Amino acid sequence: DALFHRTTMDGLALQHGALPGGRLDALLGYGLPAFGDRFTGTPWLGFGQTDWGRDLRLGWRLSPAGEGAPNLDFDIEAERRSGADHRLTLRLNARF
Repeated sequence: DALFHRTTMDGLALQHGALPGGRLDALLGYGLPAFGDRFTGTPWLGFGQTDWGRDLRLGWRLSPAGEGAPNLDFDIEAERRSGADHRLTLRLNARF
């Protein structure tokens, strides 16, 4: 509650040295109708920057769109980090 009644942002930032480094993330995606408009397919591109390096992420998300669509989310993500660290992630969420 105190956050919304403040007139300045003084004191809200982390103090210098509180964390060893920061992180900047950006994500850009656009939703497109899929499977007879029952789902939204979202291709996306992400970028992250830290004191230790940067990473690029590319992914695609499939989510229900509107009434009557199954409660099912599917994500695929490929990540390339500075150096030789690479990752491929598949995620499936279903709610009954």
